[in-house]
Amino acid sequence: MLTKRNLNICYVTMKKLRINKNDSLDLYSWRDCKIKDNYWQKIKPTLDTNKNGYSTYRIGVNKKVFVLSRVVYKLHNPDWDITNYSINNFIDHINGDPSDNKIENLRVVTDQQNKWNTRAKGYSWNNVNNKWQAQIRTNKILETIGYYSDEEDAHCAYLYAKESLHQIKV
Repeated sequence: MLTKRNLNICYVTMKKLRINKNDSLDLYSWRDCKIKDNYWQKIKPTLDTNKNGYSTYRIGVNKKVFVLSRVVYKLHNPDWDITNYSINNFIDHINGDPSDNKIENLRVVTDQQNKWNTRAKGYSWNNVNNKWQAQIRTNKILETIGYYSDEEDAHCAYLYAKESLHQIKV
């Protein structure tokens, strides 16, 4: 779970939260009022950028802070456990864009499958062999694909292995 780090978080309850299906940033919270009629109040998720420049929207729900993608997924899948942070319960952005939180772009995957979306190049220079070494990680095991004289060949070998090994079954 995320901690509150100098963010101005608006806390709401899940039962009183609604979202526009076409715009995940269009969120409303039900307000019970004693003085005037009850109403839906527009709320704004907080944009947070980490030290690596990765930006995500955060929102407080039931006194806990979550990334917006988890909240959107929960609103559309009420039986899903938003508080389960096990390695088998990550929310993946299918198109790789963390700002695109439309429900059509979200799915539950494992931690490993979620890491497959990274833009790793999959190869590096090996000083022992004086060649480019292509590698790929599957099931927490780093496997060497091969050694190549040409950098582009190493990159192509990685991409070929990634295409066959890093598939998310739908």
